[in-house]
Amino acid sequence: MKHRLTFFNIAIFLIIALHANGQGRFTIEPRFGLGTYNMSQMKQLQAEMGHSTGVQYKVTDEFPAYFNYGLVVSYHLTEQNRFSLFFETGSSGGRVAYEDYSGKFTSDQLVKYKSVGAFLSRDFGTGDLKFILGLESSFIFSDLTLESNIQIEDYQDSAKDDFKAYGYGLKPYIGIARAFNRIEPKVTLGYLYNDSNSFYWEGNKDMILTSNNQEVAPDWSGLRLNISLGFNIGK
Repeated sequence: MKHRLTFFNIAIFLIIALHANGQGRFTIEPRFGLGTYNMSQMKQLQAEMGHSTGVQYKVTDEFPAYFNYGLVVSYHLTEQNRFSLFFETGSSGGRVAYEDYSGKFTSDQLVKYKSVGAFLSRDFGTGDLKFILGLESSFIFSDLTLESNIQIEDYQDSAKDDFKAYGYGLKPYIGIARAFNRIEPKVTLGYLYNDSNSFYWEGNKDMILTSNNQEVAPDWSGLRLNISLGFNIGK
């Protein structure tokens, strides 16, 4: 991930350099959001792991909606059009559990992502209130941790495996913003379409994670609601 962050840092530096040379205006925009996640193949894997216990297991978490965090740096191409770079991170997870008088068992599927990308957006309206249309594209890097714990009377055991996957995303969105001098709060709503390769074991890319003889991939597709606070710098 280090080289990807380096690229992002260089891009931010170039935008700031343009501003320093009097060549434009840009916005720095921390953002916070909530996302829903498809994760259909992960849910199949979760069910298989539960069936493998041979007991009446319970799914306590099934990859629910969860928060994401990010940072956007935008260059104002014109008064209405912006080109932006962004970094975002988020997570979700699942759990299968069983417990009775003799012991207990838990199996966790913890999945998280980091994404870097760019988008174009256009503002509509006059004055301080603006409506926004945008299209965001990104590279998405996923990490999965499978962790199980078992306790039967005095016996205890645990296992942990880490997997990785990568893919891309495309998110059309709409939004509304209100300018207060150089501060600009914004709310956007979009839908992320995600396509990723299959999870592979961190220690060997040839070892692919499977469920019922089918490869397992993350699917971060779903609704995205974001709230951000932009700080406008420049003319």
